[in-house]
Order: sequence, then structure tokens, then C-alpha cells
Amino acid sequence: MQQLHIYRDHDFDIKFTGKLISKISSKNAEISLFLSDKNYYITQRKDADKCEAHICKSIDEIIHFLGYDKLSKALYANADIKYWIEA
Repeated sequence: MQQLHIYRDHDFDIKFTGKLISKISSKNAEISLFLSDKNYYITQRKDADKCEAHICKSIDEIIHFLGYDKLSKALYANADIKYWIEA
């Protein structure tokens, strides 16, 4: 675990002790998922014009924040997060 500092536009930054779980990049965006030593997930999305981050207590909160776009689904797959419904 290491000390991490997550920058956010228009909000307080997030500082915590934790580790990177997954990071996915495309030409225009980057999404990262961290786990803190207090068992919170920290998600960060960087686009060309903004940088957002959110502290999540559950997988459902991660998905609610990041959504279901192609890049998010790639992050979920890389982090072993189920993002589909079985019928």
C-alpha cells in the first residue's frame, strides 16, 4: 500500500493509503480504480477537459459512478467486476 493523492476538478482532492486495482486508457480518457486501506473503492475518470473521482463503498456505487460505456466495461472486466445480467 502507498500514499495516494487523487486530483478532482471543482471538488476536494482525495488522499488515502491504498493500491491501484485497475487502470484502463483510451485515446481520449483514462479510468482508474483503487482500493483504500479502509476498504473503500476510489474511482477516477480523466477526460480531455475534466477530472472526476468518487469514493465508493460498494461495487454498485462504482458502476453507478462510471456507467456502462466501453471503457468502463473494460475496467470492470480487468478488475473481475460482474457487469452483465444473466437471462
